[in-house]
Amino acid sequence: MATMLSPSARALLEELEGELSSGRNEKPRQVLRAMPTQVLSDIDQVFEETRQRTEFKMSQVYQRTSICDERIKGIGESRHRLLHEQQQVANELSANVEQLREALAHQERLLHQQLADLVRLKEGQLDDQHNDMERRRNRLVDMYRESEEYMRDGASHKYEFIQRAHEMESKMDAHIALG
Repeated sequence: MATMLSPSARALLEELEGELSSGRNEKPRQVLRAMPTQVLSDIDQVFEETRQRTEFKMSQVYQRTSICDERIKGIGESRHRLLHEQQQVANELSANVEQLREALAHQERLLHQQLADLVRLKEGQLDDQHNDMERRRNRLVDMYRESEEYMRDGASHKYEFIQRAHEMESKMDAHIALG
């Protein structure tokens, strides 16, 4: 569609474009009124071609804008889904953590109870061991006192001392073995 402009038309068109681009509108109007019909026809053709190219580019820009709008809408919907899913997961986490806390609290109570039971059992065993040791100690103390008395009496009653020596040694050995 592009047609070749005559050199004079091209010069006028360039002057006109220069004036228009500088923001002065009066001289271009005068130039347009002074142009011959052929030049005006060339300008109309250039204008038509320029308009068509501009409309085509505008159409492409509009299409790209529409695509961007759709993508922006899709991104917004994705963001909305993401935030919704985040809230759901947060709620599930909170519920699960609460269940875990309850289960842990129950388990803690059970473990404390088991510990208390174990301590009571061990305290009973320790009490029994302590009492047994007290009884052994008391028997050993009694045996020691009896041995002291035997030794004291032995100095004055040597014959009886010698006679009872085997019996006393056996008694002391038995207490030593129990101790």
